[in-house]
This record gives sequence, structure tokens and C-alpha cells, in this order.
Amino acid sequence: MNENLKTILNSNVVAVIVGAILTYTLGISITNQWEEKRERYEERIKFAENFSTLAQKRMYAMLQVYWATHKHEHHARFLNYDEKLKEYSEIKDQWNEELIKNFSLIHILFGEREERKLRNIHHKMLNIHYCLRSIRATNESQFEIIRTHLEKDLKQTADDLQKSISSLFRIAITDKDGFFDHPISNSQIKPMISNKEIIRAEGECTT
Repeated sequence: MNENLKTILNSNVVAVIVGAILTYTLGISITNQWEEKRERYEERIKFAENFSTLAQKRMYAMLQVYWATHKHEHHARFLNYDEKLKEYSEIKDQWNEELIKNFSLIHILFGEREERKLRNIHHKMLNIHYCLRSIRATNESQFEIIRTHLEKDLKQTADDLQKSISSLFRIAITDKDGFFDHPISNSQIKPMISNKEIIRAEGECTT
């Protein structure tokens, strides 16, 4: 019996069986890894697309309010200001409703650095918001000062937003720098944003 067992163990059949088991196990592991990467890629891409659409809608709406403050040849300044401000306010409300969720997901899916960059952009949008709402009540000299700063701030914020959105897509495609590369526990996730950062009351326009 022992001799027969020894013969079996020393035979090529055992080696083939063991090799097949190892190959199968390795294949399952690789398949699972690719499936996880695919799901991660799809989740990140979907979020980046949805977030970029909303962010660019708000950016464009702010620009439309700013353009409505200009005096053109065939119509007076602020001619369609109220209409554009109302349209902007609706988009701003949608942005605020999704703010905590979006910034939390950016932190988890793309990393703290990306969340911090987009939080800074949100702060710039806050100041632009206050300036757009207050510019109509200013005198001529104040108006020109605020409009000059608005033009500069809008351009800089648009540039920063474009870079940040590009960074989200880069991370989604390359699978680098996000949560899944540096796993953290739920207890390590600090509050992403405070209620004070959501526009609910009037603030100040700083120039």
C-alpha cells in the first residue's frame, strides 16, 4: 500500500493535477482582479461624467449672469440680468443639493488631493456668487471694480475647473492616486464639507 502511494505521488499524474489546480486558482484570482478594475473604472468614469456636466453647467450659468451685466450697443446694462440670475440660481441649488455627496465620493474614489482641489474651486464659486448677486446695487465706480475682478475670477475658476475635471478622468483611466490604491477605513474619512460652505444666506463679495 505504501509503495503504491509512493508510486502515485511520484507519478506525473499528481504533478499534472496539482498544476491544473494552481492554474485554475490563479486564473480565478486574475479574473477577479480584472473584474474589480473594470467595475472601478466604470464607477469612476460615470461619476466624473456626471460631476463634470453639473460643474460646467454652473460655470456657464455664472458666465451668463456676468455677461448680462454688460452694456451693449442695442440694449441697456442688466437687460436680462434677472432672467439669467434665476436660471443660475436653479443650477446653483442643484449643485448645493449634491455637494456633500459629490465631494465625499471624490474623496473616496479619487483621493483627498482631488477633493481638496475641488473644494477650493467651490470656495471661488461662492465669492463669484456673492459678487454676481450684489453687483447691481453698486454705484458706477464700484461696479467697474467688481466687474474687473469678476472677469479675472471667472476665467481663473474656469481654468481650475477644467484642470480638475481632466484630473478626475486621468485617474479614472490610469487607476492611480485614488481610494482603491490607498485603502482607508470609514473612521478615517473626515467630514468632507461643512454646512457653512453651502450657499443658503447672503455673503460678501470680496475683491
